Amino acid sequence: MANAEKHGSLPLSELSSQSASFGEWQMVVHFPRTHKYQYKQDGIPKDGQVFKCVLTSVADAKLYVVGEAKNDRKNIDAISKCMKQFQDGIAFKMTKVSFRADAPKRYTHSPCFG
Repeated sequence: MANAEKHGSLPLSELSSQSASFGEWQMVVHFPRTHKYQYKQDGIPKDGQVFKCVLTSVADAKLYVVGEAKNDRKNIDAISKCMKQFQDGIAFKMTKVSFRADAPKRYTHSPCFG
């Protein structure tokens, strides 16, 4: 943890809705993958896809979050960009974190989420 603090990073346990916009965390990517799913929009079946990976803290690998990205109108190739950038074992600085507004509370029960 002291090493992470030297580089200006916060411990992952400090990640909250308050710190998400200004904090930075040193992370490592694990298990990057795409997940296909089906849903209905206006009663019409649609196919969707999402990029997911596990992100562990460099300072303490027992602490982790799940990273997720979807294509949308603003970023139509988000999934392909993530598959290229976030490869297994790559370390990076995580900044400008946002939380899914629709995430079930059972997934945000740890002290990492405020």
